[in-house]
Amino acid sequence: MFTVGILLRVGLMIAYRPAFLGIPDSGSYIHAAHSGLFSDPVDPIGYALFLRIVHFFTGRLFAVTLLQHALGVGTALLLFDLARFHRNAWLALLPAAVVLFNGLQLWTEHAPLSDPLFTFLCAVILSLTARERSPGIRRLALLGVTLGAATVVRSVALLLIPLIVAWLLCTMPGGIRSRALRAGLALILAVGVVGGYMELQYHQSGVFGFTESDGRVEYAVAAQFAQCTQFTPPKGTRGLCQNTPPADRGSFNQYLYGFPDGASHLPPGGRASVSPAWRLFGAMPGGNSQLGAFGRAAILHQPGAFISQVWRNFSHFWTRSASTFIDDATAVQPSVDQAAAAYYGVAPGVSRTGFGPFKEYADIVEIQGIPLLVLLCISLLALADPTAGRRAVGVLAAAMGWILLAGSSLVASDPRYALPGIGPLALAVAFGVAGICDRIAARSPSS
Repeated sequence: MFTVGILLRVGLMIAYRPAFLGIPDSGSYIHAAHSGLFSDPVDPIGYALFLRIVHFFTGRLFAVTLLQHALGVGTALLLFDLARFHRNAWLALLPAAVVLFNGLQLWTEHAPLSDPLFTFLCAVILSLTARERSPGIRRLALLGVTLGAATVVRSVALLLIPLIVAWLLCTMPGGIRSRALRAGLALILAVGVVGGYMELQYHQSGVFGFTESDGRVEYAVAAQFAQCTQFTPPKGTRGLCQNTPPADRGSFNQYLYGFPDGASHLPPGGRASVSPAWRLFGAMPGGNSQLGAFGRAAILHQPGAFISQVWRNFSHFWTRSASTFIDDATAVQPSVDQAAAAYYGVAPGVSRTGFGPFKEYADIVEIQGIPLLVLLCISLLALADPTAGRRAVGVLAAAMGWILLAGSSLVASDPRYALPGIGPLALAVAFGVAGICDRIAARSPSS
């Protein structure tokens, strides 16, 4: 199975070179790696730093693609090893297979995007936490550092820190003091990495946060539902109020970037005519603190509307297909192409000889829609495992998968945000189904 997964990736690297350059985020990451790690006002620096480290050893974009495909295979190996350690090799095939053969996973590995790195780090966190019942000091220290590093790559990993610490406190052997000290080591190192990064961000931009536009992100979340009749806008933000019914408003990306949804060009009025934030405060990071105050006020005073929006984002994981993303990734964006050419010293353009079958494969083999909904639901069967130690690992995997998907839904909806949670969810499914089989076997007359 792993051989087939590797050959699939080798074939894609030969058929489409050097990488998919159709997602605007790729251009932002490459530009930040080239021009300054803190030059991206929206994303934390983790992935841009990864690109810079790879560039230090080799200035070829193809090397990034190769390494990310290796990270995909590594993710599958980690999940396979964890499931085999606690269960058996046959069950371990399930979580490995959903990573190895998911078309969307394959597509993100082939593009300069943070998803493969973050997905791998999540698998490392799960393995470090759950492979051994009593992890040693070095393992706990590495776990804490990895948790912090994952958060610097994708801020949703911040939600994993309390989950991992609580799991360690509840499952490690020994007295409460011993467990608290060991779990505390992982917590201190994770918080130390995150805090150190945020302090560095503050010295670079004057904003204490993950990026210099955290406040604008909060605004973009709230602008989709905020009704100023429900709260008093903070001073200087009255101009952000809208009379448009929430159902007719734009998306998170429209309010954040000031670009119309689905459009190829800006309207005559520019970004200011699309997003009130751009009209009132101009380009990022202008008005960051005021925008953040407005967003927090709207969320605080309209919790029901905020929860409804999060639920809609969450439901998009199984009600929408990844086909649009797959199409967009393969259509080269000039801005991304130019950024790649400048940083990696290559001629613009890509080679796509024999690429058609891989595109058809990705369109057919995707863990989205109903398959993802099935994974989410059946992962809860991990609670049915009759063995306490195995049940704890299955529950941890299910909780991680749910948290990663739900946490991403707090901000926006994108099919690739599901990828880090799919492997853990499949692991939980394997544990849950095996647990039910164990219970049935234990009650059968032959037993």
